[in-house]
Formats: sequence, C-alpha cells, structure tokens
Amino acid sequence: MDRTFGNALILVVVFELALTAVLFAFTDPLLTLFGATQTAWVYARTYYRIVSRSGACFRGSHSSSATSCACPVIRCSACSSRASAR
Repeated sequence: MDRTFGNALILVVVFELALTAVLFAFTDPLLTLFGATQTAWVYARTYYRIVSRSGACFRGSHSSSATSCACPVIRCSACSSRASAR
C-alpha cells in the first residue's frame, strides 16, 4: 500500500507540473478562447498566471488524496464553506 501511495503522489506532482507548463505555453490562445477583451486583457492575463502557478494545489484538491494531503488548509476551508452553505 505504501508503494501505491508513493506512485500516486509522484504521478500527481508530475501531472500538475506538466499541466502548469501547458497552461503557461498557451496563455494567449486560451485567454482568447475564454473571451478576454482588450479592456480586461491585462487583468485576465495577470489572474491567469497567478491561477496557473498556484493552481497545482487547487486543481484536484477534492478528487485526489495525494493533492489533498499536500494542501490540507485549502481542503479544510473548502469543506467548511460547503458546510456553512447548507
């Protein structure tokens, strides 16, 4: 079981790094695809880069136990916000 968790953790880290690299490589085409206007382009690009960099913790934080272990604060705050919405 320990080996399975280690392999899963490494796979999640590698996948997140690859996804972040792809997101950075295609910043302008993706912003165009999402419909960013010339007026909001600077703000959209700044926001996109922040989310792309820090997104490794946010993406999959509820679907992957390996990422959840790496980001317990985010996971707990998301759970508490869902509980308060009920």
